[in-house]
Amino acid sequence: MNVFLSLSYLDPVNTSITDNATLVQCPIKLPLASWDSSSFEAAAKVSTLVAVTVNFITMPFTIFFNALIIFLVWKNPSLQIERVIVLAYLALADLMVGLLCQPLFIARGVSQLKTNSMNCDINNGYISSQFFFGITASIQLALVTYERYVAIIHPYQYPTRITVKRLTYATIVIWSLNMTVSILLFALLAFGEDIWYIDILYIPLGIFLTSAMVYWYVCIFVAIRRQRKIGQQQQNVNMNNVHTQQNYKGAITAALLLGCFLVSLIPLLCTFLLKRVLGSGFSNSVFLFLRPWGLTFVQLASFINPIIYGLRVRELRRKCFQLVFRIQH
Repeated sequence: MNVFLSLSYLDPVNTSITDNATLVQCPIKLPLASWDSSSFEAAAKVSTLVAVTVNFITMPFTIFFNALIIFLVWKNPSLQIERVIVLAYLALADLMVGLLCQPLFIARGVSQLKTNSMNCDINNGYISSQFFFGITASIQLALVTYERYVAIIHPYQYPTRITVKRLTYATIVIWSLNMTVSILLFALLAFGEDIWYIDILYIPLGIFLTSAMVYWYVCIFVAIRRQRKIGQQQQNVNMNNVHTQQNYKGAITAALLLGCFLVSLIPLLCTFLLKRVLGSGFSNSVFLFLRPWGLTFVQLASFINPIIYGLRVRELRRKCFQLVFRIQH
């Protein structure tokens, strides 16, 4: 849901930039947020500088951790199983955040700090990449959630409903459709079309996906709790407990990913709601102060995600340690 808010949040409605008394219009005009160099005061500059620094520090780790997950899955056939491959596809989307979104965010922030104005090319590149890869990562996370839901709630249907081939096809469809919609959307924006209806399309979709993920996890934990109670009442307690513990650990890992996703939305959502509710009463200076952190928290999720499942998924953790040991020797 992060970038389901982004077209109303990322950047200028009236993308007019005052630079040496010359008015420049960026080709892409987005609703809600207006850029005004006079509003870029000391507090906003400090906020932007700190956010740029945080992204500069975490960017190489975002790239490395996600690339490592993808490499391990690619090189080890034993990891090319459903519950791991779906995480690798999420890592691919997060990798692109580190390769494109964070560098462009840094470049945009540095440009603002140096010139006190908005660079349209960098700004539009950042909006496009954040919109595309942010939505892709959100849908991939929903796919991770659904995989765990089927594994625990419908275990007998899992071998037919969830396969590596189906997960691969689903990922290709997600990326293809999202790319098509993104290109069409930004083509309309570039030609100056009014896309007021974007909130009507994307915010309900974001709410639907988030609600579906929360619902799946409620079902998962209710089922696990029931399984553990049944296991304690049966004679083969050990076998039931082992199976239940495996499901429980996998569910906790996926729940941590969902929790990271929801927490990353809090600054963005709060700023979005304040801007919507207060309208012109919401100071542009305050908006420029808060905006970098709404976007930074979203991008930090791509840094934290591979750490979560890299440490909690035993097969990934073991292969990672084996790789490090080989390199050292």
